[in-house]
Amino acid sequence: MRKVMLVDDEIFVRKGLMELIPWEEHGYRVVAEAEDGDEAVALIKQLQPDLVLTDIRMPGMDGLTLIATVKESGGRSPEFIILSGYNEFSYAQRALRFGVQDFILKPIDEDELVGTLQRINQRWAKLEKAESASHRTAEAVLNELLFEQSPEQPPTDVAAVLGLREQEPCCYCIVERNSREESAEAEVQSIRKWKTSMGEALMRTGGSAPILHDLGPHTFGFLMAQSDFAFQGDMFGDRMAAQLLRTVASDEAAAIRIYVGPRVMRPADLKSSYDGAREAMRYKFALDDCQVITPERAARIALSFRDLEAEVYNALQDGLEENNIPAISELVARMGSDFKRCAFTPDAVIASVSKCVMRALEVLRRMGEEQEPKVVSHSIMTQWNQAPKTLSMLMKDLLHFLLESAGHMEQLRKNKTCGSIHRIRQYIETHYQEEITLKSMAKQFYINPVYLGQLFKNTYGVYFNDFLLQLRIDEAKRLLRQTDRKIYEIAELVGFNSSEYFIKQFEKVEGRSPTDYKQAMLAKTP
Repeated sequence: MRKVMLVDDEIFVRKGLMELIPWEEHGYRVVAEAEDGDEAVALIKQLQPDLVLTDIRMPGMDGLTLIATVKESGGRSPEFIILSGYNEFSYAQRALRFGVQDFILKPIDEDELVGTLQRINQRWAKLEKAESASHRTAEAVLNELLFEQSPEQPPTDVAAVLGLREQEPCCYCIVERNSREESAEAEVQSIRKWKTSMGEALMRTGGSAPILHDLGPHTFGFLMAQSDFAFQGDMFGDRMAAQLLRTVASDEAAAIRIYVGPRVMRPADLKSSYDGAREAMRYKFALDDCQVITPERAARIALSFRDLEAEVYNALQDGLEENNIPAISELVARMGSDFKRCAFTPDAVIASVSKCVMRALEVLRRMGEEQEPKVVSHSIMTQWNQAPKTLSMLMKDLLHFLLESAGHMEQLRKNKTCGSIHRIRQYIETHYQEEITLKSMAKQFYINPVYLGQLFKNTYGVYFNDFLLQLRIDEAKRLLRQTDRKIYEIAELVGFNSSEYFIKQFEKVEGRSPTDYKQAMLAKTP
């Protein structure tokens, strides 16, 4: 599978490219995105993609400078496709000097891009054929078998190159290392060390030198033959995992997942086993407690693309705005339980988690937060799907983000408290005739209702409800003195839904009924 990186300063262009092309159908996999040339240089050095699609005009380092920098670095250089909204011959001339042969104008046409990808694949195929004419490696045969050849025409020398017997049952397994909290540099080193140790573990477990098939920074595949293991069902997978994971440090082992493809009766049919192992990865969150997912184990689960109940998101927003740590923690635990119990697909989990993150960011921005919220874990949650995580890891990151966001919301409220309490009083004085409560004011101004009640009393020396009632009664007295309106009309004008309740509250404040008050005013009139 060829590794692809997308470089464009517009996130919608990058996301559009990811959705536009069925990358894996053409033998590609998008491993990274970058929004400018400087970020791209670092990622290219780290991930070593085979192909980079880059915009030309970007802030900071532009696309042509990026290409020049990578070409002149002296290391392994990927192929480049230039994307541009400007049909300028000078760009094409400069790109040709750097050995770039592919130049696509925006808006990008799907057929044109697919055709370009196919031409690049053909160029690579010719190069690889020339380089390995006298020696075909196991990885090359696997790539051809899994990603390039049709099932009707598998390579003829599969079994011999893979060191298997022609009719020997076998299966394809994928090992995944879920991302831990490490710096980018430390992660690169630990992944390299992990792959080495797992290769050694496979050799000790299977008794022969394993064929490791690199699938990306966090995954690799390996072949399991019946002569190595008497494999069948869950017990085989669990035994294999136990033997492998015993050779790895306990903290490292917890992050590893193994996905077993179905058994095929001959090596030439390994593509169907590979596809099955890929399918098993879709059960990762539903079977979060299982370190090994076999076809038999996955067959017992019916995955579902669904959303969480609306009440979960509403309760979560209330918990965030109130900084209710127990409520937030309980909701996140409930979400994780629902993801497993209802067998959410990975896409459904991604959508639900993203909705939670967007709810929190939306509240922060409504409270006047900057375009980029000052929440340390913000970048973790907006980039969380760039590296694999177990469900428990994901929910831990989500909880951390939500608790930090809730704390930041409370700090924003405190910073605005002095000005807010006066604005709240002004609002009441101009909207007293509307349906106003302490809770509604607290929600509107993002203040805890209990705290608002205390703050109002401390600031103005009167309770919130008493202040509102006095405003309404004062206005009612004015209307009784200056107009001929009926009692029920005045009650409605000053914010009471019931004339009976209005009369009761008027008597409570004034010691007499509205009618008695009006008659007393009339009696004073000469």
